[in-house]
Amino acid sequence: MKQLNEYKQLTAETNRLLRRQEGRDVDFKVKSDGVKAEDFVALANARGGSILVGVEERKDKNGKQYGVVVGCSISDQIRQGLISTAASCRPSIDIAVRIENLGTGKPIYRIDVPEGKEKPYSTNAGLYKIRAEGQNIAIDPPLMKAIILEREADEFVARFKAAADELLKQINQVHKDLDKQIRRVERAARDAEKAAVDAGLWAAAVG
Repeated sequence: MKQLNEYKQLTAETNRLLRRQEGRDVDFKVKSDGVKAEDFVALANARGGSILVGVEERKDKNGKQYGVVVGCSISDQIRQGLISTAASCRPSIDIAVRIENLGTGKPIYRIDVPEGKEKPYSTNAGLYKIRAEGQNIAIDPPLMKAIILEREADEFVARFKAAADELLKQINQVHKDLDKQIRRVERAARDAEKAAVDAGLWAAAVG
């Protein structure tokens, strides 16, 4: 039975990636053993992206780079190996691995790496990388500081938004409670006024 992550042809998204050159969010690999933990780390520390395995980089007559499908070996062992490599990163990176182009005899892997929520990420050996201009570059101290500050800023904004939402919820509840109390007082005043009128009419009738 066909699995949801296996496709006989190339998906539209993969075709779009093949027409591009290697960059910040796309990487081409000819073989699966060319995919390293630092590749996952580099993308997770940037904005995320995709790795296409079984794809060779070529250039057209104008020097523009693009990807050509050459195919690669496919097996559950390879797939699990890729997932295990991503899981060995610090913190673990949850990648999505799909197989495409199965019906052509040149299958490929497309590995989608999400942008990390717990930056910075490193390999199990403590190597910090980030994807930039089609390469994995080392994270130097100033860049490391910037990544950490960005993460802390995002966390602060998230906490502030949660606190603001909770405060707004409480204010709305106070307004509702106050409105109920006002209506209760108004109702009591109307009842008292009616009772006074009724009492006056009764006194006049018996007087």
